[in-house]
Amino acid sequence: MEVIHLPDHPSSSSGIERILKARGVYGVIIAPLPQPGTLPNFPWSEFPLAAVGHSLNEPKVHYVMSHYYHAMEQVVQELRRRGYRRIGLLESEMMEARTERSQSMAFRELLSGQATPSWKKAIQHNDRWTKQNYEQWLQVFRPDAVIASFAHIRDCLIETGVTIPKDLGLSA
Repeated sequence: MEVIHLPDHPSSSSGIERILKARGVYGVIIAPLPQPGTLPNFPWSEFPLAAVGHSLNEPKVHYVMSHYYHAMEQVVQELRRRGYRRIGLLESEMMEARTERSQSMAFRELLSGQATPSWKKAIQHNDRWTKQNYEQWLQVFRPDAVIASFAHIRDCLIETGVTIPKDLGLSA
């Protein structure tokens, strides 16, 4: 397998097609796109295609993706096994769009019927978190554990004065 990075704005499909055929490419796996959408000027009809994730909207192709419900189920079960009861979810809007809100839907389902405050407090979606956003959310919801899908969450939470794992469990 060879990774080939396409230009951000390819001017024509013939250039892409020539590059791929010159390298002996007979099939294409499309990596997750930064934003859900399509790849303009890609020579779709010339290659067998598959995608990783569900961010390629057009054309409709076979794809593989994580099973977010099972992944969330494993995380929630492990946090519960470790004694955490007030679990919150911090999710980026971009990730929610890319996963068709499957992570937050699984979270809601798995924690339904639990002694958890309103979902608006337990789940927060934001792509532009600040120290103040975290402090406010932590104060309102007071979780004992947080599930997050973005890597910088640990540093952001530590900035608020939280000690991990002493004050707050974290699965990121």
